[in-house]
Amino acid sequence: MALRLNNQYIRLISGILVAVFIYFLSAWLFLYHLLTVSQQALSTGQRPLPEMVIAWELERKNTEGHSAPLAKGEWIQDDATTEWTLSYNEYNGGLLIDTQTVIYVHNTEAAFASDGSALPLTEAFWKDELLPIYALTTIQRMLLAAHLRPTWLISQRREKVWQWTLRFRYGEAIWSLSGGFDQLDIHWGEWRARIYQQEQPQSKRLRSASLTTTTIDSHEMDRSLRAVVDLARLNQHPLKPPLPGRWTAGNGALRVKDGQRILNVRGTPFEMGYQHGILLAASVDRLVNRVVFGVGLYYSLSKGSWFPDDARALVERQRPFIDASYFEEMEGLAKGAGVPLDYIQMANIFPEFFHCSGVALFGAATVDGTLLHARVLDYMTHVGLQDEAVILVMEGNGKVPFVNVGFAGFIGCVTGMNANRIAIGEMGGTGAGLWDGTPMSLLVRGALEHAYSLNEVVDWFDRHPRTCEYYYVVSDGSQRDAVAMKATPDALEVVRAGESHPELPTIVADGVVLSAGRRYTKLIERIQKRYGQIDPAAMIEIIAPPVSMTGNLHNVIFTPETRALWVANAGRWNRASDAPYMRYEWNDLLESPAPVISPHGQRK
Repeated sequence: MALRLNNQYIRLISGILVAVFIYFLSAWLFLYHLLTVSQQALSTGQRPLPEMVIAWELERKNTEGHSAPLAKGEWIQDDATTEWTLSYNEYNGGLLIDTQTVIYVHNTEAAFASDGSALPLTEAFWKDELLPIYALTTIQRMLLAAHLRPTWLISQRREKVWQWTLRFRYGEAIWSLSGGFDQLDIHWGEWRARIYQQEQPQSKRLRSASLTTTTIDSHEMDRSLRAVVDLARLNQHPLKPPLPGRWTAGNGALRVKDGQRILNVRGTPFEMGYQHGILLAASVDRLVNRVVFGVGLYYSLSKGSWFPDDARALVERQRPFIDASYFEEMEGLAKGAGVPLDYIQMANIFPEFFHCSGVALFGAATVDGTLLHARVLDYMTHVGLQDEAVILVMEGNGKVPFVNVGFAGFIGCVTGMNANRIAIGEMGGTGAGLWDGTPMSLLVRGALEHAYSLNEVVDWFDRHPRTCEYYYVVSDGSQRDAVAMKATPDALEVVRAGESHPELPTIVADGVVLSAGRRYTKLIERIQKRYGQIDPAAMIEIIAPPVSMTGNLHNVIFTPETRALWVANAGRWNRASDAPYMRYEWNDLLESPAPVISPHGQRK
């Protein structure tokens, strides 16, 4: 009798185990099937069913632990068109693909349509880069299904439709037996995404809006869409250090020292541009894409006006104020890099607005009286400008050689020092639209190429037409002196060491300090605390956050008397102030004895 009961219990337990095994196997097979169907839909570019509306919502938990909506949108497709809509913050817009590609934003009433349907760069990204990520083998899909740990599979009838509900490690999926995919909920840490099918679009579509559409070149539309995709993927990959080596082109040379690219260009304007372009062609192309087409698309949708068209108009508007040699250099740059000339011009006359800081100290403020000049550049790290960082050493025929801590493809200067021990850094202000003058970066470059004293720099800025509102710190190692300047189209104000200004109320003896708000207060506090004991290492600490902001692109410490500089560039996930500072000597940068230019233009 006992033996018979034991056998019954064994059969019962065995039956339960088999049932549980079959249940979880069914859940695993079902999840594997969903992964397979999804992969097939992605690889063919089609959804499981035609004429379906798929909506999505993205939420993120706030500091109180409650989910807050972040963005939402829809994927709408019929026999002829595909349309994606997006709502993010106050913006509502979308992308429509038909015989044309149309991108639009309702808030700014901006709508831009391509003059053709071909988008080869965007399509190449989809086929060559995105789809391979999801091109899993059968074994990989099986392992992924196991990793997702399906734990619940149930079939139930809802609104006369049979549906399967599958719960797994990061959420749940609902699938109709007759209609395919219904809903997918994904939870990942503080993020929650919900994707679901609905009968009718709920968002405001292009066809339901009375927007005036501007027709643009399809190639520019293609480059813009691809640039935005590339910008969105930046944080997925670390910044790759440049490969060591040395390459030459004519009298130009590119080398890597301490992980930093150094580009020497020499000769006529065209020759310098060509050397720059051919030695940094890939970087030049990336910078143009990110600035002109990536950031430019944001500008277009925000302003309701196509940025490349506005930029071309701005080039012509400013042409009378720009030295012809710079246009010759841009021609050489375009030819060397294989990038259209108008793209190079647009990238170099891009409206410049920076939120930066600068300080120059000497005499009683520093350890041995040596002039120290610190420059903090806070600007656009989110678009990867740090990827294209390069120290340009520029030796134009008949001009003062200078070092330009800049970026590939950019011939202007915002941080530099010349052979005559003059260093300049700038800080942006207001004045958008006041473009009738020499662009700021070319104005700075011109001063470095021609000035041999502090007063000569002030005179250069005073007699050249200026744009917008900019602030500058200029130092002169030959005189151990420095000034701050406020430049607008109508006036040039000069604040000398030991002087105050309504915007710079605190006097620093033997120094000038340029910043704003809390950063200015912190700079003054740190300088006063270490006054008389400041050397390059102390200066690095003085300009640390919050003086260096979140978007801190690069920091430079100059010692103009010795013509040495310390450079730190931002990484992918860190600001420049958190990066190591690398020291460079003038003679090493020029790869030749350091020349000094006399007021008459002769080397001595």
